[in-house]
Amino acid sequence: MQILLQIMKRLSPYVSAIAMTFTMGKPLTAYAQPDLSSLVQILRTAPEGGWVKVNLNRFADVYTPTDLQPGPYIGNTSALIRAWSSFAWDSNRGDLILFGGGHANYAGNEVYRWRGGSQVWERASLPSQLVNIGADSITFEAIDGAANAPVSSHTYDNQLFLPRADRFITFGGAAYNGGGPFVTALVGGGVRATGPYFWDPALADPNKVGGTTGSHVNPALHPNILGGQMWENRDIYSGRYSASILPGSFINSVSDYASENSFDTVYISGHYGSASRADLFRYQVLDPLNRNLDTWEQVGLDWTGISQGQGTGAYDPLRKLFVRTGNATAQFSYWNLQTPGPNNRDVAVTSVTDATGLFQINANFGVDFDPIRRVFVLWGGGGQVWFLTPPTVLGPTGWSIALQPVPVGAVPSPDVGTGVLGKFKYIPNLGAFMALQDPIEGQIWLYKPMGWAAPPGNISPTIILSSPATGTTFGAPAQVTLSANATDVDGVVTSVEFRRNGTLIASKAVAPYTYIDPNVAAGIYVYSAKAYDNAGDAALSANSTVTVLPVGSAKVVLQDAVGGYSGTLDTYLDSYNPTYTGWGGGVNLLSYFSNQYSTLVRFSIFQSEGGPVPNGATITSATLSLYKSSFGDRVFEARRVLRDWKENQASWSTALTGIAWSVGGANGIGTDLAAASDGLASVGWDPAWADFNVTTGVQSMSQGGGNYGWSIIPVSGLAAIQIFNSRESATASSRPKLVITYSTNGAVN
Repeated sequence: MQILLQIMKRLSPYVSAIAMTFTMGKPLTAYAQPDLSSLVQILRTAPEGGWVKVNLNRFADVYTPTDLQPGPYIGNTSALIRAWSSFAWDSNRGDLILFGGGHANYAGNEVYRWRGGSQVWERASLPSQLVNIGADSITFEAIDGAANAPVSSHTYDNQLFLPRADRFITFGGAAYNGGGPFVTALVGGGVRATGPYFWDPALADPNKVGGTTGSHVNPALHPNILGGQMWENRDIYSGRYSASILPGSFINSVSDYASENSFDTVYISGHYGSASRADLFRYQVLDPLNRNLDTWEQVGLDWTGISQGQGTGAYDPLRKLFVRTGNATAQFSYWNLQTPGPNNRDVAVTSVTDATGLFQINANFGVDFDPIRRVFVLWGGGGQVWFLTPPTVLGPTGWSIALQPVPVGAVPSPDVGTGVLGKFKYIPNLGAFMALQDPIEGQIWLYKPMGWAAPPGNISPTIILSSPATGTTFGAPAQVTLSANATDVDGVVTSVEFRRNGTLIASKAVAPYTYIDPNVAAGIYVYSAKAYDNAGDAALSANSTVTVLPVGSAKVVLQDAVGGYSGTLDTYLDSYNPTYTGWGGGVNLLSYFSNQYSTLVRFSIFQSEGGPVPNGATITSATLSLYKSSFGDRVFEARRVLRDWKENQASWSTALTGIAWSVGGANGIGTDLAAASDGLASVGWDPAWADFNVTTGVQSMSQGGGNYGWSIIPVSGLAAIQIFNSRESATASSRPKLVITYSTNGAVN
């Protein structure tokens, strides 16, 4: 309760716009739409495809007084915009937030805001005094320590706003004055990396230092300045995560925000360890009041090398696609985040259709995703704007880029200094793009896309009822698993409701949005889901009609992405890399002689495993199918696996971490594998499905025999490596599937 009272006190300046929601037992801020009516009116009268400048004062008008700036680069405040910088858009208040400076440019760590409601710049904090740490003369931290404030830094494309946490976040890049990451002093000497940092806009004050009282510059001359305690170090380097997945640097990094499973999510590239490659990571804030619950994981591998240079990136949450500007080798690269993981390689875009022939990639471009037009939008100074469209079937070719009409009226300067980088963003509150340039003027430009429409007071959420699929049949009494995917482009989803025949049966405040409707009697049922956002608006999913049969019989298709199912596990075991456990994240499953490769596949079948089939159901038929995407005749057998294994732990040597197969590659007959084959499949030369009758095996599983899936073993045919599509295949319809018919007579539910 004390924490709640403290938060409410800190939020009191905004209490008229706030409603409180809860997740994980902690209060979170939910904001009404900020009043940006003056900007919307300006956009109404601006020409489509044109630009309009909207700041009413200069950035230089609110610079920190020189006697409160830390040396040695006093008077160089313009570096916050000029030097490899980015801004974040506070969608809760309608403000642009700016933090920057950094390596050999400016030492001040103060924050500035441009207020969208009033269209004026203001200072939001005063800078900290700095102190040299470490053995050199160029490594610094705030005088009250790295726990209380960061040092200034080039920020590239690394700054965002987290609307659910109600915090600005910065990852830094080239920090003052060593040019490396944010660092903190260690007891006994030395330094280590630290950050990222939250900054709380609710505590902004132009006359307070961002850290603690007494940490400002020249306290003897200014004894009355107080500390605003605006910063929080989330410190991912504190030992909570494996050092092997923590970037050594965020120089030239790119990032974007997503709301996933009702949590603030950041996708950001970073130089892996001390290496030059820049992999992609996902950082999630599960509870803004407890950094120990933050998650950090690698979701993309820098395979092409394109990610190592200067550029910008943006994320399409609908396609789950992260696109980055490229170089002379390839104009763009992308990560497909439908298949996240440490082995998820980036792909170089090798073909981009340009009707004008004018487009040339430039490391100075800024880019962001337009969720209304579903395109990536690029701007590199001046009036020109480009729309980049991915192909329908994702790949390195088939991309197109279109130059937008020549704008009418004034346009920004073509001079972008060290690069646009993170100074060009889509603003959902306005349905337009915002650009920042000119380190003295602090010019704020809005770009009004063709077909612009004034955004509503709030954009409603979207929701899809992914399970059950309409037309599904069950046997009575049925347990119907409901799953929904809900998103909100200008806020957060606060709850999802499930309905049966229009009657509310469950409500979920946080993702995953799932519910099992138990003991459903025979009949026809219409299920739906409804999502609410932080502004109180709602959206209803399409209906899903299912039939529960009185005779207790049903048929299910288990295939990832079909009817909301996601219970497949698959991998292959590699004798050439006997301890490697990472092949389960790839799109292919390799099959060869059993002494070289082994292919494993497994499904959650029964309700106790998270599948749809009631425990103890009578299995009448079961067909396992894998799509052979390679060429070559082959006969395969499916042999049941007898021991537990996990996709991300299985290798040629081990089934689980620390637990070995009895014979390498899961080849121990009677120990690793069943003595008898469950079924054979003969496949011709061309790509085709391999269908195995595994009725006997699934019957054994239903009777308590253990469900650990199957090993797919070549029996005869062409002596060449064959390839099956895995559960990560971009073509969902070609992923492994298991079709089961069963009856529930005598089933235990």
